[in-house]
Amino acid sequence: MQLIPIAGIEPWQMALMVPIIIFMIPIVAILTSHQRKMAELMHGSRESSLPSAEIDELRRQIANLQSTVSALTISVDNLKDEVRSGQNVQDRIRVDQ
Repeated sequence: MQLIPIAGIEPWQMALMVPIIIFMIPIVAILTSHQRKMAELMHGSRESSLPSAEIDELRRQIANLQSTVSALTISVDNLKDEVRSGQNVQDRIRVDQ
């Protein structure tokens, strides 16, 4: 048998490798394209999932909730202080009447 001068490959081996390589090129291109599109979808969806107006509204709502929780916490602490100071509920009712 006569060897092809490229790395001692026999002709039947070359005949087998050529179609395999020809079919591998588009498969690799398809997989690379798919991977690139998926990466674009994943990174693009994070940036544009909510419009800035909705984000601003959510920030305002969170700030409102924080202020409400703070005010309620202060009210609860004041009630605890009143109870600890020994002021009786009955005394408060009599004073109001």
